[in-house]
Parts: sequence; C-alpha cells; structure tokens
Amino acid sequence: HLRNHGWRRVMAFVAVCLGLLLGLFYVGGGWYFSGVIREDALLIERSPPDYPIEVAAVTEDTITLRVVGNLGSDRSLSGGQWDRDLWVGVGTEDTSGLVGPAIRRSATVATRRYIPPEGAPLRVGDRVRLDVRAFWPDPRRGLGQQFRTVAYSNPLGSYPSWRIAGERRDVWAIYVHGKGADRDEPLRLSATIGDAGLTGLVIRYRNDPDSPSAPGMLARYGQTEWEDLDAAVEWAMDRGAARFVLAGTSMGASIVLGFMERSEHAGRVDALVFDSPATSISEVIRTGAKTTPLVPGVVDVPNSLTRAAMGIASARFDISWDATDYNARAGDLDVPTLIWAAEHDETVPISTVRDFVAATPPGLVRFEVVDDPAVDHLMSWNHDPERYDQVTRAFVAEQVPMAQPSPTAG
Repeated sequence: HLRNHGWRRVMAFVAVCLGLLLGLFYVGGGWYFSGVIREDALLIERSPPDYPIEVAAVTEDTITLRVVGNLGSDRSLSGGQWDRDLWVGVGTEDTSGLVGPAIRRSATVATRRYIPPEGAPLRVGDRVRLDVRAFWPDPRRGLGQQFRTVAYSNPLGSYPSWRIAGERRDVWAIYVHGKGADRDEPLRLSATIGDAGLTGLVIRYRNDPDSPSAPGMLARYGQTEWEDLDAAVEWAMDRGAARFVLAGTSMGASIVLGFMERSEHAGRVDALVFDSPATSISEVIRTGAKTTPLVPGVVDVPNSLTRAAMGIASARFDISWDATDYNARAGDLDVPTLIWAAEHDETVPISTVRDFVAATPPGLVRFEVVDDPAVDHLMSWNHDPERYDQVTRAFVAEQVPMAQPSPTAG
C-alpha cells in the first residue's frame, strides 16, 4: 500500500509538471504568436517606394528598363514584377504609364510594350518603379479622369478623398482600398466602373495618411472601419447620391461587408465588386499557420497553439474574429456581387474566397478566378486588363438602372 501511494504521488507530481509545461507552452507560445498575428495581419505599415529601375530607351510603343538598384528592397513591387509578364504601372513619383509583357529580357535589362502617360512621357535616365496598382498618383494623371479632392467627416475626424466626375449624380461608386495601401490601389476598378458614368468617390479611412488614427495603427477588417464608409455614404447622399455600387480591394472588401451587415444605408447598394477579398481574416490566419514552422524542418504550428494565439490576440488588440468572419454570414448576402480572385494568391488563400462564395445564395455571386502562377494578390486586372474591364463593365451595367445624363454633372 505504501508503495502504491508513493507511485501515485510521483504520477501526480509528473502530471502537475506536464500541466505547468503545457500552460507555459500555450501561454508563452500563444503570446509570442499573437505578436506575429499583429505584425503580419493587423499592423498597418507604410514606407515610401524605391525607384530601383532606370529608363534606358523609349520608342512610341516600347520602353527599355535597366535595373540600377536593389529590386529586393523595393516595397513598391518592382522586384516581384520584373520577371512577370503582366500589365503593370511604370513611372516616377509624379507620373505613370503602363508596361506589358517583355519583348526581350535579361537579368538586368528588359524591353517591354509601353503605353505612355498622357502629356508626360518618360524620358531616358528617369528613375522608375513597377507597380501592380498601375495608375498613380491620382485619377487625372493616372487615368485622365477629372476629379477633385474632397473630405467627409465622422466623430474621429476628416478623411481626404477623391471625387471623380460622372454623368450620373444619382448613382455613385465608392472605392475602398486594402490594408496598408492608399487611394490609388482601386483606380484599376474606377477605370472600368467609371465608364458606366457613375460619380466616383475614392475614400480614405482611419489610419490612412492625413486621416484620423485609431489606437495602435491596427487594421480591424471592417469591425470599426465600416463606420468610415458609412460616413462617406452619408456625405454622398447629402450631395444627391441615391444608389451605390461599392467596390473593395482586399481588406477594403472586409470594410464593405462590415458596412453591409451594420449600416442602415445598406439597402441603397445595387451591386458589390470585390478584388482579392479578405472575407475572413481568421481563416486567412489559420490557413497561414498550418504552414508556419514551429520547429523549422520538424513541425509546424499546431492548431491548438493557433487557437490560443488568436484568443490572446483578440484580447490584446481588440479585434473580434467572429465579427470579421464574413464567411460565417455569407448566406445573408442579398446584393449581386462580382468577385475577382487569383488561384495562386499568397496573401488571401483562394480557399477562403471559395468558402465565402459557396455560402452565398445561388446565382448571387459572379466568381472570376484567374489561374496563372504569375498572378498573385490583386493582380487579376494586370493579367488581362481587357477581359477584366469587359466583365466588370457588363456586370455593373446589368445591376445599375440606366438614366439620362445630368446636365449638371461634375
């Protein structure tokens, strides 16, 4: 009996030690990986773009580019685009044109098809970057669209935005960019949707440049930012808008979905257009964690540790994974929606978007998937601008009632 009692005490001690070790593992490891979630998924960081490429020659329809800097250090995507035959923007800080697939290319020199910007062609010796955003620095210089800078407000403050002139004063398209981007990101969509004559409003929201800051400069995927879109809609309504098309890129789609769930003005929306939508940031995180090494070459982060890290991150950074899981409520969507996505998206896994589409009412969503290994996050337009524009234009025309142009448009 004494021997059995001693053995039970040893086992109890071992169990306590294992419990303490497991607790330390999940609390310590969860705290560490909650910081990784903050850095990778929530923290909004910006740095000025680099210009590591020099214009070596220009003809009427070609441009020769030479690498003179470090492509790998360029956050403007020059490095990622050098070897991809997509249509991307090429330009300086103040002007941008378009380059297409390469005619000739080496490791440091490439000749590509070229569409110069209106009135400000690039010259030999200019330092430039390549960028999938394609059109910058504003609608007029990037697209030839007439616009003016306006500002809408809410209790947090004022948000500088671009109002693009359109023949339709009653139907507006509002464009919402993604995390860490700015107003030029959705201009590829405005180039197409604007053809329908809609007045455009390209907005900034909290934590954007020259806009109010939220605590910690953290993105919350529509949990709070929907209020900024709501204020923009009300601002547009005060200026004659009655109906809306809402367009969102990446996290911008999360903000639109947050608005659709919470705003009293959601019934005024005729159509949604999304590109690479982050429909469930929790699913994005869980999918990424499955291939994140806990011990490099040995084991990846287990699901139980991911759950612990997400629970800690929710408490630390005030984000609700349920509130930002729009996949869970996709069945409630009742507005026709066009979604562009890339099969090989390394930021928002295609599985996340497929889950959203599968949960929506049948026939409500037109889902366009680009299956090309060169096409990553927000690159569907860059893969085939003509088809992207054609499909998007036709979709908007189907959803937005036509009207005679207003003589006071602008």
